[in-house]
Amino acid sequence: MLDFLQHEIPLPSWIDSGVDWLTEHWSGLFSILQTVGEAVMNFTTNTLSAVPPLFLMVLLTVAAFFVFNRKWGFALFTFIGLLFIYNQGMWTDLMNTVTLVIISSLVAIVIGVPLVPRG
Repeated sequence: MLDFLQHEIPLPSWIDSGVDWLTEHWSGLFSILQTVGEAVMNFTTNTLSAVPPLFLMVLLTVAAFFVFNRKWGFALFTFIGLLFIYNQGMWTDLMNTVTLVIISSLVAIVIGVPLVPRG
């Protein structure tokens, strides 16, 4: 009765076969998606990087001030944290990360909102 527990399910080979099939039949679509995705990511990163860092720090600090009920504690912490990131030479990495967060959030919203049941 429990004989099926003695045999390993060949999941790795099934996944390999599925990936091979997708690569063989849909590689053109994946290539287009990759090209478009890279263009959007590069545009967003370049746009964020074009904003002077100090201006963006002040803008985010003011946003934090209003989001957290006009309390300076978190806003000051935000400003100091952003200054530290800039001081450590990681501003470009931060802009890349912010780009990933923005794009992934937009993709999740575009996919998720139509799936929400109405009523």
